[in-house]
Amino acid sequence: MYTLEVLNPDAVMRGQIESHEMAPRDPSLAGKKVGLIWNAKRGGDIALDRAGEQIKKRYPDVEVIRFDGNMPCATDLLEKAMQECDVFVGSTGD
Repeated sequence: MYTLEVLNPDAVMRGQIESHEMAPRDPSLAGKKVGLIWNAKRGGDIALDRAGEQIKKRYPDVEVIRFDGNMPCATDLLEKAMQECDVFVGSTGD
């Protein structure tokens, strides 16, 4: 006779959980400055470059600015992106 042990796949929460409201959305990227923020995880830079290409293809008047950070992404880099850009896209990769 065998016994089947059934496990619950839900993770136990630990520490503080931060919750933020969704950032306001603009209906168009036309004429905007779009920041691409990479935290140096492998593959994230490739995804961001591709996203930047697609954004420029759809909105030719967009200025795309790349920000290369580290892991974890430094607060000052995020603040710089917020000051210089209208919107930004962040990426990690594995």
